[in-house]
Amino acid sequence: DELILPPITEKVIEERKERIYQNLHTYGSGHPSIDDEPQCPPTPSPDYPQEWNLMDVLHNWNPDDVDTASTSNNKENRRRSIYRGICIFDYESEYDKALAYRAAEKPFVIRNDPYVYWTTERWNHEGYMRKLLSLDQPQQNNGGVNINDKKKEKEYRAEYSENNHFMYWMLQRDQKKVYKQRKKNTSTKDGGTNTQKRQKESIGRGAITANRFMQKLQNEQKKEPLPAGWEAPTKMIHMNFDNWYRRAKEQDLRKQTPTRHDQKQQQEQSNNTNADVTNATKSQQQDVPHWYFRLIGCGAMGKCDGDRSTESLFSEMDFFHPQRPQSDLYLGSEKDKQGGIHCRFGMSGVISEAHYDGSRNMIALLSGERRYILSHPNQCQNLYLYPKSHPSSRHSEIDWSNVPNKKGNASTASAEEASFHERFPKFANATANEIVLQAGDVLYLPTNWFHYIVSLNMNYQCNTRSGTSFENDYLIQQCGF
Repeated sequence: DELILPPITEKVIEERKERIYQNLHTYGSGHPSIDDEPQCPPTPSPDYPQEWNLMDVLHNWNPDDVDTASTSNNKENRRRSIYRGICIFDYESEYDKALAYRAAEKPFVIRNDPYVYWTTERWNHEGYMRKLLSLDQPQQNNGGVNINDKKKEKEYRAEYSENNHFMYWMLQRDQKKVYKQRKKNTSTKDGGTNTQKRQKESIGRGAITANRFMQKLQNEQKKEPLPAGWEAPTKMIHMNFDNWYRRAKEQDLRKQTPTRHDQKQQQEQSNNTNADVTNATKSQQQDVPHWYFRLIGCGAMGKCDGDRSTESLFSEMDFFHPQRPQSDLYLGSEKDKQGGIHCRFGMSGVISEAHYDGSRNMIALLSGERRYILSHPNQCQNLYLYPKSHPSSRHSEIDWSNVPNKKGNASTASAEEASFHERFPKFANATANEIVLQAGDVLYLPTNWFHYIVSLNMNYQCNTRSGTSFENDYLIQQCGF
């Protein structure tokens, strides 16, 4: 429909690429730790990719800060310098290099793929996305009969968080029963709790003392398959695209327009060198509700998402279609093991906590910008993962946006710093690198590589998985997986 989407020509794509990447090359250069771009020979060297101390990476650019501009006075109007350790290959001139790095199971970014740009161009037209996803459906009663021909927009999966952090979680069957019972025990009609009610009844019958009752309760909780006091970090909901899009735009505006409170703190900062002032200012944009919008194209997996699956994703992305030759680089030789296409639309500030996945992953960014912090599987023991039995298994329990300074003189360390290093002594040894993906980039992430994701603005990301490699399994097994 040309009224929604102008004709896409090679000239249109070239112009868009120029707009997207006009500031890109300032990323990754100029940092005191980085003199040159990563070395990218035809095959990866044994020490590829380069890594730095993770705490240095986080302190250089706090994940809660989504401002991409340099904070240095002598780099005004420039992008931040980052710890970039992975190669960026041109699709047309370095395709063979990308194949070699994929075969070696090393991370890299592919850029300038014309098939990806066709999708990027379409998806960056608001009208096109509204038509693609805002499908009107007649409202029906329980008998399936249309009600007055009223229509509602199609709803999709989404996640809700009270702040910008999104920790994955999933309850097993026995955990669901325990969680449901705990919720039931939280309140009674008289305002007390069922636990208090049980305690009063037991003591009233003379069956048990108060201390013995609490000891018994603690022993019961230790045997439960769910950690004591655990609460779901996010809520799984359904929402339509227009609803999410409006909220995402509001969040972008919130980032661009400081509140009076922000302005006051910025004024104070000009007379105060304390970094805590900067952190407080940034938090005004983060400690508000955020939403993560999701689409799933099931493909060969069959009906994986009920009536909400979006099979049109395969026609939208030929490069991820297992029956198209343009997917050779992205799906490799195991196209038959593709796990569908999964899209996550992020609003500014959204953070997906550090974790690894047990399969190969190709990640295409189709709009906006995302920051990825990557760590090799050999960092498993330094990252303090929740155990296999935990609802957030495979994820680091450390909040990477709230990491104190490196361990120094014990006499000068704050109580918070001392407590952190006592609880997570190996975290100071963790290493990582980072990359900022922009629209049109595709990141290859091998099996078991850790990744921590920050949405720098409103963005659309889609990924697909195809098969598993096993060369780093022993490292993950050492962490109990």
